[in-house]
Amino acid sequence: MTNEETVQNTYSVDLDSFSDGTIRIIELTQDIETFKVYNIVNDTVIRLEGQDVRIFSRSRSISINIHIKRITTFKFELKPSIKIEFLGRFMSTLLLKSLFLFNCEGDTIFNIPATPWMNSTANVVIDSYGFLTVHTNCSNLPISIFQMIHKELNIYFSSRNLNINGDIDTTADVNFHCNLPDSKLYIKTVLFYKSFLTIGGNVQNIFIKTYKSGANLVHAPTKSLKINKYHISERSQLIAHEINIHELKIDWYGLNVTHPYLSSDNLHIETINFQVQNKDNFSSVYIPLAKTKNEKIISEIKVQQITAGYYFVKHQLAYNQSTQTIDMSLERQNYYYYRKVVITENPNPDLTGSCVFSLKELYKMPDVLSFSDNRLDIEIQDKYSEPVVFENLSSYSDSIEISADHTVNIIILGEYPKYQIEIKNVNLLSNSTKLIDLSILIIAHSKLVGNFTIICDRLKLTFAPEFYQYNVTAKILDVNYESDYTIISKSHLEFLNCFMNIEKISEIIILRRKGEGNITQIDIPTAIIELNGINNIQEFSKFKNLNISNGNTSISNNVSVSQLYTYGKVLKLSSNTFDEDMNVTIYSGIIESSVPKTFKIKNLSVVNTDLSLTNVTFVPENFVISGSSDNYEHNISCRSIVINQDSHASLNSLNDFCDIIFNYSIYQTGYLFVHNITQSSECNVTAHFINNDIRDQVFYNDVWDNFSIDVLCSDIFNVHYIDAIFSSFHWNFNSSTSYFDMSIQNKSSQTCISIVRRTDTPENSDKHSSKNIKNIIIISVCLFIGLSIIIIFTIILVLRHRKLHDIERFMSDTPSATLL
Repeated sequence: MTNEETVQNTYSVDLDSFSDGTIRIIELTQDIETFKVYNIVNDTVIRLEGQDVRIFSRSRSISINIHIKRITTFKFELKPSIKIEFLGRFMSTLLLKSLFLFNCEGDTIFNIPATPWMNSTANVVIDSYGFLTVHTNCSNLPISIFQMIHKELNIYFSSRNLNINGDIDTTADVNFHCNLPDSKLYIKTVLFYKSFLTIGGNVQNIFIKTYKSGANLVHAPTKSLKINKYHISERSQLIAHEINIHELKIDWYGLNVTHPYLSSDNLHIETINFQVQNKDNFSSVYIPLAKTKNEKIISEIKVQQITAGYYFVKHQLAYNQSTQTIDMSLERQNYYYYRKVVITENPNPDLTGSCVFSLKELYKMPDVLSFSDNRLDIEIQDKYSEPVVFENLSSYSDSIEISADHTVNIIILGEYPKYQIEIKNVNLLSNSTKLIDLSILIIAHSKLVGNFTIICDRLKLTFAPEFYQYNVTAKILDVNYESDYTIISKSHLEFLNCFMNIEKISEIIILRRKGEGNITQIDIPTAIIELNGINNIQEFSKFKNLNISNGNTSISNNVSVSQLYTYGKVLKLSSNTFDEDMNVTIYSGIIESSVPKTFKIKNLSVVNTDLSLTNVTFVPENFVISGSSDNYEHNISCRSIVINQDSHASLNSLNDFCDIIFNYSIYQTGYLFVHNITQSSECNVTAHFINNDIRDQVFYNDVWDNFSIDVLCSDIFNVHYIDAIFSSFHWNFNSSTSYFDMSIQNKSSQTCISIVRRTDTPENSDKHSSKNIKNIIIISVCLFIGLSIIIIFTIILVLRHRKLHDIERFMSDTPSATLL
C-alpha cells in the first residue's frame, strides 16, 4: 500500500512506506471510524494525549500525530519480535471511549510506564500469537489479553496494587510477578484452558471477579485468593494457602476425578452450583471436592439444587478426617423436576414436560415437586368457581409466576417466594397470608382483595382493575396504566379505580402510560417522579424531583418544579415553569415552546447529549457540561461554566461569564469548543483548574517537558484577560507549587486555553536557588582565599621593609665610646 489511504470510513498508514525522519500531522475528519497502522517496528512509543494519538519510532525517527474528532477504533499491526511503549495522560472523553487493538504476530514486549493511565472499562485489546510480556508500574490497566497459541504470558508489575479491568483469555501458561512486598492483584475476568497459572514474587493477595477454567492448574501455595464466581471443569485444580469463593460452579461430565478441585488450609465457599452434564448414563458418583483443614466448611456451604436432565440429584457433603478432604456424593433420583405446572381438568399431549394436576389433585403438589433454582410457572387453564389454593410456594422456587387463562380466585398460604412472585389475571383473596415480603411483586391484570402488608424492593402494577392498599413499603413503585394519575398530598396516589399510600416509597415512582393522559401533583413526595409516555401536567402541580424519561410531556401554567431531569421531549412550557432557584438536568431530549421564552435558572446541567431547544432560552447562573456531544448549537449566557473532566462538547456562543471551572485530572481532561466566546463587562475572567482526583500524582520526568493540552478553543475569542487559579489537595496541582500552568495559545485560526508545564516550578526554583547558593559559596571562598593571599603578601612586604630599615639604620650609626 502507499503511505496513506482512505477506504470508506477507514484511514490507513504503513510505516514501511515512510522514509526515516518523517514527521506527519493527520487531522481525521468526522466520518473516519477506523485508523489502521501497519508495520510498527521495534522501540516505538504510542502516547495518548488529549484528542491526539502520537506514534514515535525511536529507531527510525518517524513521528505521526493523529488528531481525532469522534470515537475511533485504532488497529495496530506489530512486526515480530519487538518492544513498544504505550502510555496515556490528560486524555479526552473521545480517547477514553475509543478502542485500541494490537495484533502481535510474534514475540512482543509491552512497556506501560507509570504515567497517568486510564481507569475505565477495558478498551485496549492485545491479540498475541507469540510470547507476550507486559512490564508496568501502573495501578490500573484497562486491557484485555487474548493469547492464541500455547506460549507464555508474563506480567511483571512494580506497583503495590495492579487492577486489570479487562479479560485474560489464554491457552498459554501465565505468570504474574511483583517485587514489592504484600502486593495485590485484581483481575476482572480470567478464562484459562490447558494452562498453568503461577503467582510469583511478593504477590500475596489475588482477587478475581469471574474465573472460568478448563483443565487448568493454579499453583499458589503461599498466596491468598478471593474469587467472586469460579467456574471450573473436572480437570481443573486450584492450590493456594487461603481460598475464598463466593460462588463455585462445577461442570461434571462423568469422568473419574482423582484429585481434589481445591486445596487450601483455609478454604471458604459460600455456594456450590454443581452441573451434571452427563445426563443419560449418570446414576451415582463420588467426588473429592477439596482438601482443607477447615472441617467446619461443610456447615457454611450452600449447595444449589443439582439436576441431570429432568431428574433431581441428591447430594451429600462429608469431611474425611484421615485425608482432610471434603467429599461429595451424588445420586440421581427417580423423580423429575419441572419448570411448569399446569392446572386443568382436560390435559392434552402438548403438555409433555409439564407437571399436570387437576384441582382436586393439587394437594399432591408437595409430594411431586421439590425446590429448584429455576423459575416455576404455574398456569391455570380452566375456569373455576372455587378458589385455587397454594401452600408454601417458597418450597418450590425463589421465583414463581401464577397466571390464568380465565380470571380466577386464588389463595396463597404460608411463605411467598423469597425473590419474586408475579400474578396475572387472578384475584388474590383476603384469607391469604397477609404479609408479602420479597424482592419483586408484580401484579398484572390482577387485584388484591382486602388489605395486605407489602414489603418489597420493587412493586410493579400493570393494568390492575383495582388496587386499594395502605401499607406498602418499597424502593420503587412502577405503575403502567391507561388513565390519569393524581398524587394527593405526599402520601396517596390515585389512578383509575386504584388508590394507595405512597408515603413509604423511598426512591422512585415510575408512571408509565399507554396513550395520553393527565397527571396532577398536589404536594412534593420524597421519591422522584418518573414519567413515561404522553403526559399533560396540570396547573398548580408541584414537583421536587421530576424525571421525564420517554414520550412527550406538556407542562401547564403555575407548575412548580425544583429538579428536572429529562430524557424525553418537553412541550408547551408556561412562562413560570422554571424559577430562578431551579436546577435542570438534561440527559437527552427536546425542550420546545410555541412562542419564544427565556428562563433564568440556578443550574443547567447537560449530560452526554445533543441538547435541542426550540423557542426556549435558558440563562443559568451555572452551566455544567458532562459527557460527549458535538451538537450544542446554542447560545449560552451564564455567570460561570463548569467543564467536567469527562466532557467533550461544542457551543455556538458563550456570553457574560466571569468564571470558567475546569474539573480535570491527569487521567482525563474535558474539552469545549465555542465558536464565539465573550466575557462579561462587569468582571474579569478567572479560570479555576480544580483537581480532586485522589489517584493523581506527578512524577517529574522528560515526558512532561514541552507539555501542552487544550481544554477550550474558540474561533472568536473576546476575552481580554484571564487569571488562572490551580486548586487541589495535592501539592503538585495546587497554587504556587503546581507543576502546571495556564497558557493562551493561538493555533491556526483558533485561540485556545491550554494546560502547560510550568517553567518556574518549586523544583526548578530549588535548582536555581541551589545553584545561586553554590555560586555564592564558591565566590565567597575565592574572595576569602584572594584576600588571605593579599594579607599574607602585605605582611611579608611590611616585615621585609622593616628588616631592611633596621639594617640601614645599624650601618649608618657612629661607633660608641666603649669600642674606642
